[in-house]
Amino acid sequence: TNGDIFTKSFPSLLAQHRTCSAGRALACDECLQSGPQCAWCNFTDSFTVGDRCGTLEELRLRGCAREFVQFPVTTSKLLGNEPLGQNTNSSNTSYISPQRMALRLRPGTPVTFQIKVQQPGDHPVDMYYLMDLSASMVDDLQMITNLGSTLSKEMASLTSKFRLGFGSFVEKPVLPFIKITPEELANPCRSVDSVCLPTFGYRHILPLTSSTNKFNEIISQQRVSANNENPECGFDAIMQAAVCGVRSASL
Repeated sequence: TNGDIFTKSFPSLLAQHRTCSAGRALACDECLQSGPQCAWCNFTDSFTVGDRCGTLEELRLRGCAREFVQFPVTTSKLLGNEPLGQNTNSSNTSYISPQRMALRLRPGTPVTFQIKVQQPGDHPVDMYYLMDLSASMVDDLQMITNLGSTLSKEMASLTSKFRLGFGSFVEKPVLPFIKITPEELANPCRSVDSVCLPTFGYRHILPLTSSTNKFNEIISQQRVSANNENPECGFDAIMQAAVCGVRSASL
């Protein structure tokens, strides 16, 4: 909803109770990875290796000047923070803020930032209906005869920029997915004393349109086909449908 604020926190990656002065860290990187409270002293005179790793307070008490201390901290910087709101002259309306951030994270140190989200008004919506037209779906095909009108009516309360498209799939028209005798190729439903379309992989039938009447007309013209097995080439069809084109603003 408008103005909703979400807080995102990155949990500690290392247990906070681990100490820095156990004497096991022999190098700067080992020391800093011991915990978010650990620091490393670059000053070598009068310091043993085991004494160079500790908390800031421990190193101060050991006599390590601050300019010799390595203690990286987590930082965050806003790179894009345009205000939320509608912009009818551009498709780049901001519905989330900030848009870009740069984070420099030290392991084990949490960082918290706020994200504001605004629900878009009259946002474009493109819906591509991809249907399995194998013979088992004949009942479903009859049920969606008026799908375009139903969807359009429901979406009218959300947006005036609604478009529908339609595509269908069955199966790859090759062995072993179908029978390849001339009779079966012409009518893959002949074994059940019925007539249906030759098997096809994917068909892009209706480009995205705002005409629900055209969508309903296309649905009423569809006929089922058949194949040999339960799995169909749905994933192939999804990849094909993805290239049919939607408005970038509707993503």
